[in-house]
Amino acid sequence: MHPDETYTLALTALSYIFENEHLGSRFLNMSGFDEMTLKARASDSEDTAFQLGILDYFMGFEPDLVALCEHKNIRPEHVVKAWIALGGDPQML
Repeated sequence: MHPDETYTLALTALSYIFENEHLGSRFLNMSGFDEMTLKARASDSEDTAFQLGILDYFMGFEPDLVALCEHKNIRPEHVVKAWIALGGDPQML
């Protein structure tokens, strides 16, 4: 998967997180990021660790993954491919 695709998907997932107040609060609490750090990391297309962290957030809870995919019209397999391309462990599936 091309790095531009993984970056775009991660940003799409991040936008979904902050469209939902519950997810946004939980993500900030789990990640420990403040708004400034979040904006800086999100703007860096080469920060694959941050992108992986966003997708990890969804890979760790299937109902949120399904909701993301339904809301943003993304195939779950596409998220899994991006997650693996960024360094996600396929044995964790």
